[in-house]
Amino acid sequence: MLFELKSVFLNEGLEQQLSYELDISEIDMDGVFPFTSPVAVTAIARNRAGLVTLTLQCSYDYTRSCDRCGEPFTRRENKTFVHDLAQTLVDEGNDDYIETPDFTVELDEVVITDILLNLPQKNLCQEDCKGLCPTCGVNLNTGSCACSGKTVDPRLEILKQLMDTYKEVVCHGSTRQKNFTRQKKLKTFIRLEARSSHTRNLPQLRRADGSPQGMHQLRHVQGQTGCRKERSLIK
Repeated sequence: MLFELKSVFLNEGLEQQLSYELDISEIDMDGVFPFTSPVAVTAIARNRAGLVTLTLQCSYDYTRSCDRCGEPFTRRENKTFVHDLAQTLVDEGNDDYIETPDFTVELDEVVITDILLNLPQKNLCQEDCKGLCPTCGVNLNTGSCACSGKTVDPRLEILKQLMDTYKEVVCHGSTRQKNFTRQKKLKTFIRLEARSSHTRNLPQLRRADGSPQGMHQLRHVQGQTGCRKERSLIK
């Protein structure tokens, strides 16, 4: 469809509009023909302070299969594209302007290019599509399954095993350290308790007595205390 724009270029402040339908149902996208209805196009050209802009309002049905759940879907797309027009271009590689040397624009080519360049990179039936269960394949959008949900990508299974081994080593090592600390504290407590018991069992009167009989009793008490301490440590 040719859009004649000479009057717009020559008259500042002028606006011109054209509406039509474009059939692009024969466009093949990876073996799929996603455009199931004609594209409704409304083209508006405006001259504002000598700068001519072309606004394209496009509405069409887009049909694909969801990349997550595999279900087919059809969505009504409404897109707006804006281009700046120039009668001549100094730099032919400048993509910011559409050149119109004869004051006309081939709308079909511009519309098709705009639509194809703005197709989604991922086709989803809905933004929050849950996809399929990787174990049983049920569609999680329509129901749940009895799977655990802890399936690991086979490519990452070896990494999971390494992580599990690391956690086990760290956990057991921490337990051994705690047990060692607990046993050390217990031995210190037993040693202090033995010393305290030794002091309590000394005869108060004989401790200051330097006679042979007093020293004999002192050695006898010390021997009994030492035996109790050894038995406590063995337990």
